[in-house]
Amino acid sequence: MSDEGGAGEPLSDSQKREIAVWFLSNAPAGEIHYVAKDVRALLGDDAVYEAAAAEAFPEYNKAHLVPLELPDRSGDIIIATYGELDRNNYLDPRTAQVATIDHIKQTCTKLRPAADEELPSAYIEEFSNGSWRSIWTMDFNYELQFVDIKGKIQVDAHYFEEGNVQLDTNINCKDSTIMQGFSLV
Repeated sequence: MSDEGGAGEPLSDSQKREIAVWFLSNAPAGEIHYVAKDVRALLGDDAVYEAAAAEAFPEYNKAHLVPLELPDRSGDIIIATYGELDRNNYLDPRTAQVATIDHIKQTCTKLRPAADEELPSAYIEEFSNGSWRSIWTMDFNYELQFVDIKGKIQVDAHYFEEGNVQLDTNINCKDSTIMQGFSLV
């Protein structure tokens, strides 16, 4: 007999893992460890939790561009698909080094010089630099349940490539949307 209310068959380990991956992957920015603690306690099964964490943490770290301090304290590496060499190794183009990452602990465990084939080109220019600055404001009209979003993006880049190459750009953005499912507590 089927119970559509949800009190039927117990969930399989695979189903539990999928649900745990969803919760971990959708944790708010910077809060995955809090969610992980609760998910682990709710599962009560370390093997299922570890399988879910091994799947969710790398994707979460890349999606949130998590910065991790390099072991030699020379700076941070940003965990992103752009520098990913394999599941646990990421290129730091600034220092031409490869960082080995423990995704679950969110730490950089090892650093080594990048091999030539791991670099985007044989030569990394030290004089290249740039900045990205964004300012965003949100104006809430609670009475009409409407939000105005305004943003200003400034990007500056400077690079020497057989000459002086420079980019300076400013972009103004504006949008509006209707608030849904919003309540003041």
